[in-house]
Amino acid sequence: MRRYLLLTLSTMAGVLAVASPASADRVFTVGGAKAPGPARFDRVQVIEQGPRRAENVLVLVPGTSGGAAYFRPVARAIAGRLPGWKVWSVDRRENRLEDHSVLGPVVGRDRPAQDAFRYYLESLTDTSITPRFAPVTDAPYARRWGMGVAVRDLRNVVRAARRGGRTVVLGGHSLGATIAIAYATWDFRGRAGAEDLAGLVLIDGGSGSAPIRRSEAREQLEQLGGESPFLDLSGFGLPWAIGVLNAVGSTLAVQEPDAPALLAAWQPLPAALRPPVPATNAAGYGYAVDNDTSPPNLALVRMHIGALAAA
Repeated sequence: MRRYLLLTLSTMAGVLAVASPASADRVFTVGGAKAPGPARFDRVQVIEQGPRRAENVLVLVPGTSGGAAYFRPVARAIAGRLPGWKVWSVDRRENRLEDHSVLGPVVGRDRPAQDAFRYYLESLTDTSITPRFAPVTDAPYARRWGMGVAVRDLRNVVRAARRGGRTVVLGGHSLGATIAIAYATWDFRGRAGAEDLAGLVLIDGGSGSAPIRRSEAREQLEQLGGESPFLDLSGFGLPWAIGVLNAVGSTLAVQEPDAPALLAAWQPLPAALRPPVPATNAAGYGYAVDNDTSPPNLALVRMHIGALAAA
């Protein structure tokens, strides 16, 4: 059987909502828009944090290659500091293409961390390991999901959040902030999306993109017809590669921080992600994503988290 693999940056160890939800978190789905592709993708997963009876809801949309789970730490802090508020963090429908079948039990510590490495990465070079992943271009309907589908999915989430007269504020990080702006200005059959909102929260993002001509839009759509619809941050031709490296590397860093870096010993690892000296799992992961050592093509995921020890 072929599986799709699109593990995003949201699937870091400790924040994977499906695998290890915090006791106060509720994970549920809301019906999404009707869109190209199998009907099973017409669902939006939501992570709710905060009091169930809260009268105010902050709906958060993730950034590029992200998912609902990466909001969990900040959402928990917001719900803890603002009485009467809860946070709904949403996945986009492309997150439903992800395969958490091994990562979930690993993050839940029901399987060893090495199993995630073997399943998601070592299987690329060792034909004795299953599964064999289907390329994301085998999901051609995803090319037609676009901004229109994203805001219609979000519309259903906002409507659900407003039930019972609740107040809704829409927020987003990076690309999610752009989607929030698009939602607020979207024409839903003569009604602007902003009319359903009490405010917007834009985190390190927003609109800012210049309008393009209709001819340019058509040209881009034609070009997309022969390409993957997913952003390839790595440039490897595997849009899911960075998400998988991040998920596996962060899981190893959390669960076995002081063990020798497993990814550093993996021959296909890009040289730019390989520390120049023998390192632990925590140090190897830090080297790959720290602002001072991460390669330029990973600028979107860099963090200020430290450096390799001097000796």
